[in-house]
Amino acid sequence: MPRAPRAILPSLLLVAACASVPEPRVATATPFPEPAPLVPRRRAIDVEHYALELALHPAERRLEGRARVRFWPIAGAAAIEYVELDLDGLEVRSVKDRAGRALVFRQSEGVLGITLAEPLAAGEFQELAIDYGGTPVRGLWFADDEQGVPTQVFTQGECEDARGWFPCVDDPSDRATFELAVDVPRAWTTLSAGVRTERVERGERAMERWRMDFPHPPYLDTLVAGEFVAKERAWEGTPLVFLADPRFEADIEPCFAATTDVLALFSRLTGVRYPYVKYAQACVAEFPFGGMENVSATTLTDTALGDERARRDAPMDGLIAHEAAHQWFGDLMTCADWSQVWLNEGFATYFGALWTEHARGEDEYAVAVRRAQDAYVAGDAKAARAIVADVARRPMDLFFTGHVYPGGAARLHQLRCLLGDDAFFRGVALYAGRNQGRSVVTDDLRAAMEAASGRALAEEFRAWFETAGHAELRVKWRHDGARVVLDVEQLQDAPATVRARVAVELDFGGERHVETVELARRAQTFEFACTRAPRWVLFDARGALPKRCEDVKTGEEWIALLEHSDRAPFRLDALAALSKAVPEARGDERARLWTAIRRAAREEACASVREAAVPVLATFRDAAARAELLAIAATDERSGARCAALAALKPNGPDAELARFADEQYAAGWSWNTMAHAAALLVAARPAGAFLWLQTERA
Repeated sequence: MPRAPRAILPSLLLVAACASVPEPRVATATPFPEPAPLVPRRRAIDVEHYALELALHPAERRLEGRARVRFWPIAGAAAIEYVELDLDGLEVRSVKDRAGRALVFRQSEGVLGITLAEPLAAGEFQELAIDYGGTPVRGLWFADDEQGVPTQVFTQGECEDARGWFPCVDDPSDRATFELAVDVPRAWTTLSAGVRTERVERGERAMERWRMDFPHPPYLDTLVAGEFVAKERAWEGTPLVFLADPRFEADIEPCFAATTDVLALFSRLTGVRYPYVKYAQACVAEFPFGGMENVSATTLTDTALGDERARRDAPMDGLIAHEAAHQWFGDLMTCADWSQVWLNEGFATYFGALWTEHARGEDEYAVAVRRAQDAYVAGDAKAARAIVADVARRPMDLFFTGHVYPGGAARLHQLRCLLGDDAFFRGVALYAGRNQGRSVVTDDLRAAMEAASGRALAEEFRAWFETAGHAELRVKWRHDGARVVLDVEQLQDAPATVRARVAVELDFGGERHVETVELARRAQTFEFACTRAPRWVLFDARGALPKRCEDVKTGEEWIALLEHSDRAPFRLDALAALSKAVPEARGDERARLWTAIRRAAREEACASVREAAVPVLATFRDAAARAELLAIAATDERSGARCAALAALKPNGPDAELARFADEQYAAGWSWNTMAHAAALLVAARPAGAFLWLQTERA
């Protein structure tokens, strides 16, 4: 039996059972202070190089280490007598300087304070040797226990957890080179930044040495160690390494197959060839995120790996693309402080959409952008803030409000629409090329885009990245015999007025005209001369503006959009609007709706639109709709559409035909998600035998 990501049927029944149990009301106290500005630290030193010697003892969940930290006084600073490094949860045993002198030190609240033996003047360097150890409480994790003993170790440094496994200046603007010698059980292999220069085996232990000569922040340093199998490939002479648990060896190559094409695409789009000595991707157990873009060595959750069934449900290439994009946006150049983190995550999210455009076409790209816009607007509606923001309890709180990932991507798409592809991608290449090895802020991107496009962008960047709020609009149009009159009303509380150039498309049945209008006031009316009434009028036809929009249209206009628009997001909008019309439709109107919606569910080229059409098709609730749903569930080439059809059949209740069909689809085992939905359908269609069937499947 192929490996399932989870025990499907027990999980389904557990979820169903828990759904009726009210969640207990528990009073909880936040461990964090109230949000406040995250003030960048004032540093006295600039670290040049970290050299770590670590020994991992998995049975005790302990590490012992020596860190050599070479640093200089910050340029222009006076001579320094006292140095602070970040180190949290581990005990320092001794500190010596490069002359071998023991130094006085103190640990308090995650800070290691060290008094130098003599003042360090500008232009001089010092190197400290720090012996330390203990059981890490953050930053380095022992995982995947077998009989109580971990078989894997991984680090996770973002945002401020590098200090959990070595003493450092744990700040995204402090870039240094890095080397690591790590002592591990002999059966283990390791992965770190840069190139492995040595492996020495001694008895039951082994030592591996790594070196990374490209300066980078501590949060991007990495160590993965454990009982892994490694697969190796190459892209244009650059070694590619893939690590995973040996149990998943068969999944490695098909899951990571997109890596070479991703690196080629991003090298072309940025104008900077993949810049490191290797690219590795390691899948580890119990990883808390989907992935982490450690420099030259991404760490991923092993739940992203999957057999053929799992790959049909969730291809891994989107995650691969996102983390690979970070090797440029985040690693090659890094946000100067966490208020600027959208430059890391927004670019990685947008480049994931560009990968989708490359791999799956313009429609799926447009859907990805619309989803990013919707996520951004939804997050901003809950808590309005600028994309560049520094008020939080801790830096990670800035990441998951919808502003940094989808918000940044949405604004990059808007910038692309404003400048056009040629100027936009020239700007991307200029931004990447001139900022290699630097800490960046949003003004660095603006300067590159202005240079590439020849236009001033200060107003747009201020509105898009430094101002809270988003557009909320009501749009309606009419034709008075001589012209189209388009009314646009701005409804949002903030900003006071959204200013934007917006494309308006008028379709006359095979003939389309696109006009550009300027949003500049809370209420505006635009007029377009035409004696014929258009089949539709589309406001923001390129989908450039992140917004909530009440778009007033007739049913015929929505049907025309569903059948003829060449933009997938508008076909999705049409489906959402038409779903409300189906239950009340009769006669010719119902037949017209059936034809359009059935075609969208069965013949639409864009898989996202097909999937969205399935539940709308189900609202017809007749024999014809049922037959179409059965066909989709059994034959559609995409898991999402099949699952939507299986879910849409559930409300029919007990039904012998559906029970047989569900049993067949489960036995066919096309994908794990379709099997789960088939199991749920079977329980609904044959509830009396569900428990016995479950016991048989678990046996």
